Amino acid sequence: NTLLLLMLLMMKHLLVTYTTQSICTLKGSSVELSCSYIYPRGHTVTSTFWFTEWGTSVEPEDLVQDPEYAGRLEYHGDKKNDHNLIIRDLRESDSATYSEHILYLF
Repeated sequence: NTLLLLMLLMMKHLLVTYTTQSICTLKGSSVELSCSYIYPRGHTVTSTFWFTEWGTSVEPEDLVQDPEYAGRLEYHGDKKNDHNLIIRDLRESDSATYSEHILYLF
């Protein structure tokens, strides 16, 4: 419960914008997903990554660690205010809701 409350408090102070809301593209092509975020002054971003599923673990799995995406992902951005994901050689199995995980310190 404490962890959930802390996460909710952190999210209250974080403004996240996804530029791309919905994409329709062809298999084999590439796509770029954009995420920008603003957080209170004096805070430090310690970790950012993209994920598609958040199961029962404390943190979701970074897509870079997923063998299904091996060699097909590229991250862009300064990871302080923006973090974009490029997926190359798209497959039908890539169809999902993508989200950005942002961890920062107060």
